[in-house]
Amino acid sequence: MTVPNMLVPGWDTLAFTATPGYEMAYTNADGTVGRQVWLNNASGGATVVGRCYVETFDGDEETNPKAVVLDSVATNQRRLLVARQAIASGGFGWFATFGITDAFVVGTTDVAKDDYLKPPTSFTGDLAFSLIKDGTAETINSVAIATIANTVDTVGTLCRVFLLGKPKVISA
Repeated sequence: MTVPNMLVPGWDTLAFTATPGYEMAYTNADGTVGRQVWLNNASGGATVVGRCYVETFDGDEETNPKAVVLDSVATNQRRLLVARQAIASGGFGWFATFGITDAFVVGTTDVAKDDYLKPPTSFTGDLAFSLIKDGTAETINSVAIATIANTVDTVGTLCRVFLLGKPKVISA
């Protein structure tokens, strides 16, 4: 299958056989880098660039691992994912796992540059796809670090973050 290349700006495609879980580096337009993974979108709807998801596993080798919404897992450790492209339900695409990317952040509690971020504790509406302030020091819940401040108290504010790439317990 021909897969969109998000590694080298200006290249539209990179020919290789992609399997779920395939990982590669990417470079953002500003030169910052990160790591991304090729996954099946099992979230039940189309992904939106910058929304947060979580990686999960089952026995279906054609789509395993896959991306689901944050409240689809209970108490298992999973990696936080950020959609890097719009992916139709059931389709495959790139999700950021580590490094610099743009993600939805809610500034209900003002987020300062260098604050740690975590998934929300309430998975309702669009909040389920966003990150919130965790604090000024890393905790067991931290999944990212804000690289810019965000004081906007609305869902859907894209902010530049650094994903830590560590598996965390993410549960409703």
